[in-house]
Amino acid sequence: MKAVRHFPALVLTGPRRAGKTMLLRRLFPRASYFLLEDPDVVARLRADPQGFLDAVKTPAILDEVQQVPEVFAHIRARIDRQPRCAGRWLLTGSQDAPLMRGVSESMSGFPPAGTRRLAGAGGMQGRTHGHTGDGRADAAAG
Repeated sequence: MKAVRHFPALVLTGPRRAGKTMLLRRLFPRASYFLLEDPDVVARLRADPQGFLDAVKTPAILDEVQQVPEVFAHIRARIDRQPRCAGRWLLTGSQDAPLMRGVSESMSGFPPAGTRRLAGAGGMQGRTHGHTGDGRADAAAG
């Protein structure tokens, strides 16, 4: 996960039960953790997204982020304010088209953010991709 040292956000996608959360929690044991399938967490985030994210100690793992796709815009705004602060946002999501479409739309023209696909119990597949300031994808070593 070299990407975390270079990008302000990392999006890890893969099938359910592939080990995305376990991997991030083992690699980043001191990171704050929020499960976005928990109704109380979702309610707090939707009621006051700025207040919720202000209270988050980074680095932070936001697990199953596809449940609250509007959070991307708020995270993007925070990254825009501090684009060189790497490894703050670790996002997981189940591998599905709506999540990735939301990520692509939210990150166009975005300071670098890494994405990873988790193949399943067998391990990582693909490469880490960042986004250049002009919205083009830029591959980075992963």
